[in-house]
Amino acid sequence: CLLGLYASFWRAVPLIYILVMFLGVPAIALGISVLFGASLAAGIVLLAAVLMLLAGIIVWWNYFGGCYRVVSLEQRQQRLLELQAEAEAADGAAQQQKAEDEAATEPAEEEVEVKVVTEPAEVEAKVEVGAKAEVEAKAEVEAKTEDAVEVSL
Repeated sequence: CLLGLYASFWRAVPLIYILVMFLGVPAIALGISVLFGASLAAGIVLLAAVLMLLAGIIVWWNYFGGCYRVVSLEQRQQRLLELQAEAEAADGAAQQQKAEDEAATEPAEEEVEVKVVTEPAEVEAKVEVGAKAEVEAKAEVEAKTEDAVEVSL
């Protein structure tokens, strides 16, 4: 989350992050490891110094306002408002697209002429084909078929 915030202010942040995390940190760890092999006391002293430096940076960054020296509180709040506005606009566009997709996938109501043939006479029925009218169409065809059978008797 913070890396993205800083990257939105400075384009070089992702490159710096990659260089530090994949080159700098492994190089420091390898150097400390090699120093332990050469001299145990020097390795312990360097490791303690690196850990104290890291702890000092973390304390300064979190408790003494170090993070606000890089990006001020006002800039952070402004960027947060911009991101929220963009997210709401994207959400609204996504909901609109979803509604359009649902409207496009609903089956269209159309009239189809269906002929039901019985022995003595022919009966014609117009049936609406669609998700809602399917049950009504079946009932209408059955009713007309029964009427045709009664008329022929």
